[in-house]
Amino acid sequence: MGFRLSQVSDTHLGARAPECALGWAGAVDYLNRLRPDLVVNTGDLVSLDPDDEADRRVARALHGRLRVPWRVVPGNHDVGDTPPAPWGGKQVTEERRQRFRATWGPDFWALSAGDWVVAGLNSLLFGTGLDAEAEQWEWLAGLASRAGRRPLALFFHKPLCLRSLDEQEVSPLTVTPLGRRRLLSALGGANLRLVACGHVHEHRVWSSGGVLMVWAPATSYLVEVWDGHRSGGQKLLGLVDYELCGRAVSVRLVPLAPCWGPWVRSERAS
Repeated sequence: MGFRLSQVSDTHLGARAPECALGWAGAVDYLNRLRPDLVVNTGDLVSLDPDDEADRRVARALHGRLRVPWRVVPGNHDVGDTPPAPWGGKQVTEERRQRFRATWGPDFWALSAGDWVVAGLNSLLFGTGLDAEAEQWEWLAGLASRAGRRPLALFFHKPLCLRSLDEQEVSPLTVTPLGRRRLLSALGGANLRLVACGHVHEHRVWSSGGVLMVWAPATSYLVEVWDGHRSGGQKLLGLVDYELCGRAVSVRLVPLAPCWGPWVRSERAS
């Protein structure tokens, strides 16, 4: 048996979001029974506002119900969003990042996972010009060197692309084209095999450039339309299980039945 990892995303937990806690409770029950080697939450841990201290306290307490090892990476609702059009006008700042780190720990990290290396990144730093962005690029280049030819799996919030690694479209659904190019350059000759993200509240699996792309659905709520952008993913609540075995990876969608009926939002950039 290989390394078993489960991904949850877009939990949107907070003092004023009891509906989202229902989906999270279902996920926690499943994960505590499955007992994977690691659970990764790919961001938007809190309800909406990166400056809401009450939401951070609630979200952190609810994660404490997991009885298995877990790690997180930040989403735009946790540390602010990237330019040029940050959600709600709240851009990433070092102050917001430090509040995240004080509650959750490092915003980028790596660990050995059997034959693989698993890393979590702060994709909201891409293109910010913050000192932390340069620090993360330097760290990532070092990680690529240390990983050598071991298969590498990356987990972060915003998808790397919509269709292919060489697309030029700027979309609120993905990291910027410049951020994507710089990420791939920083990895150098690393054996990148898997990129797993959230943000879109949809499930989708496909490959580009030999890299398996996986979008995890949200545990919280569905999104009908993103400012007119449609991604073609599967709209449902759920999480994703992985098994990393040798140089292979298997992916399994785990739907979560909503206890409160359909709850759908239309996301807008501001």
